[in-house]
Formats: sequence, C-alpha cells, structure tokens
Amino acid sequence: MKRNVQMDILRCLAILLVIGAHLSVGQPTGGIIGFVATEWHLYGGFGVPLFFTLSGFLIGGLLLNELRKHGKISISRF
Repeated sequence: MKRNVQMDILRCLAILLVIGAHLSVGQPTGGIIGFVATEWHLYGGFGVPLFFTLSGFLIGGLLLNELRKHGKISISRF
C-alpha cells in the first residue's frame, strides 16, 4: 500500500488540533495571535474524531487488501 500524502496531511492536522485543545498556556486576548489561539483551543476537540476516522480508514484498507490478496484475514499476518 503506497503512502497517501493527503491522508498524512489530514493526520497532521488532526494531531495539531488535539495539541491545540490540550494547550493550557495563557492565551493572548487581543490581535490575530489571540484570535488564532482562542479558535485553535475551541475547535481542537475535532482532532480526536478526525484522527480515529482516519485510523479506521487505514486499518479497514489494510484488512481489505489482506482479504483480496489471501482470500481471508489472518490476524497473525496482519
């Protein structure tokens, strides 16, 4: 299975969102930096479902490839 650059970018975005949700540093209240920090913290929780969705897609693809290639899914080979 070849690497998919778009999936890697989405995974990176999901991880950055989760990091933003967990930041507990004093956030600036004004200017563009304050706006970005506030929004990052506010919407960071969307990173967890995004990451799990991407993981499910990846694992599902690997299992389907295993099924196509060998006609069955072997947990030890997976």
